[in-house]
Amino acid sequence: MGNLPLVQDTLAMRAVVTREVLPGWVDAADGTRDINEQRIRTERVRLRWSPDDRWLTDLNVVHAQTDAPGGDYAADDTLASSLRLANSTVWNSASLSTQRLLPHARLTLLGSRAVLDTRIAGDLTPTTMLSDDIRIESRNLELRWASLGGGNLDWQAGISRRDAIRRDWIAINDTAFDETVRNRADAVFGDATLHPQAARWSIGAGLRYFREDAQARAFVSNEPDAGATRAGSDRWIPRVSLGWHLSASGLLYASTSTGFRSGLAQPISSRVYARAAGIAVADHLDPDRLVSHEIGFKRLL
Repeated sequence: MGNLPLVQDTLAMRAVVTREVLPGWVDAADGTRDINEQRIRTERVRLRWSPDDRWLTDLNVVHAQTDAPGGDYAADDTLASSLRLANSTVWNSASLSTQRLLPHARLTLLGSRAVLDTRIAGDLTPTTMLSDDIRIESRNLELRWASLGGGNLDWQAGISRRDAIRRDWIAINDTAFDETVRNRADAVFGDATLHPQAARWSIGAGLRYFREDAQARAFVSNEPDAGATRAGSDRWIPRVSLGWHLSASGLLYASTSTGFRSGLAQPISSRVYARAAGIAVADHLDPDRLVSHEIGFKRLL
């Protein structure tokens, strides 16, 4: 690890390199010992630029690779395995965060792009050979405008977007798949907390609107009508909280909030194999929603 000043009081770089070897403990049926050794390497670089006291920008770049040519942790009770499912993953990401202080507020822009490539090949079962190349790519962007605090009202508002795509090239014995799943999510959010300096109470509320669209399409050998699936959802997600300051270090509070978990477009490969086994599965899974109520006491020690 190294921290390097590049321009005095303005630009600096931090670099980290790691190398890891995780010893194996699974033995192969032919007597080869410890076949599931894993080798991990990472490189991370961060650039920080701050031309003055009101502007701060960080750029992060990460590369990580894990190789497990003998497979992961699958084994029987004797810590042996007759199967080998080799896998290798490569992760590359870059992110940018920039903050600018404005009069009475802070403006923050966050952006990132990440790509995960995974290669799996070997024995899925004693009679099933698997080869799977997976690529997952995600792009994220968020803009936030928030108060600096210290007054009677703290607030923030923002918008965000996520675009993700996953593609699988799969071969299971004599059947081949080429499947693509796309996911796009947009959100608008805001919240505020009122706590008058002369009062012992505070009240807060927040609201987020979330919309998501997921599409899956596949081409399957010997299955010309595999088709496509689509799932979408949108939700308003509110939150309300009340607080009573019993002392300078004690807070009694109550809150009600909602939660949300997205739906899912059923992978078409799952539908094809389920149909071959005489099992009916849904084209998509509906989103989940929950409501949470909480009463608690916090004290600073």
